[in-house]
Amino acid sequence: MLISVERIGFETKAQIFSALKHLVENGCPSKSVSVTDICKEAGVSRQTFYNHFKDKYAVTQWFFDLVSNRYLHEAGRSLSYHEANLFTNRIFASNLTMVSALLKENGYQALGAYAYRGRKEELVRTITQYKGLEITRDLELILDYHVTAETSLVGRWIKDGALESPERFAEIQEECVPRKLYEIIGKPTPGCERPVESMLQFILWNLEA
Repeated sequence: MLISVERIGFETKAQIFSALKHLVENGCPSKSVSVTDICKEAGVSRQTFYNHFKDKYAVTQWFFDLVSNRYLHEAGRSLSYHEANLFTNRIFASNLTMVSALLKENGYQALGAYAYRGRKEELVRTITQYKGLEITRDLELILDYHVTAETSLVGRWIKDGALESPERFAEIQEECVPRKLYEIIGKPTPGCERPVESMLQFILWNLEA
């Protein structure tokens, strides 16, 4: 059945991600973790790994997308900017050790660079497809400024150990948004529905433990 195949695929990905998380949180430098290490920890074959992920970077990118598509990218769509960041902050705070380690990596496929690209792409999509506006030269510069500042600030918050609560940090983030951009994405779009809750969403919460 389609649902059972989808469930198995999701659970396998979650199992692989959980293995990577366990390795990193138990002192293994994320840069040094190999696909072989992940497979051994997860109890899966390399073939199974590559059936679900192209490389080890895709594992953390999957996690980021899972969280972002549910919360972060919904800013200005079905959620306010504050709500989207608050929910995202809570997930990151619950996975602090792992996310902090991953954000210290450099390179095109590293989590920080991937998050920057995805954040900008989705904000452009929110503005053009959900708000029906054009990306003017001024707005493009504002977006570049905002995404650079936002990803840097979030990275610092995480690497500093989330000294502010997710709630307080979401308030700080909201205070930092350029005025013109906030007028666009600060509030939800009327009539925009939240993404359908995955039947496997509980796995995400289990990963926080």
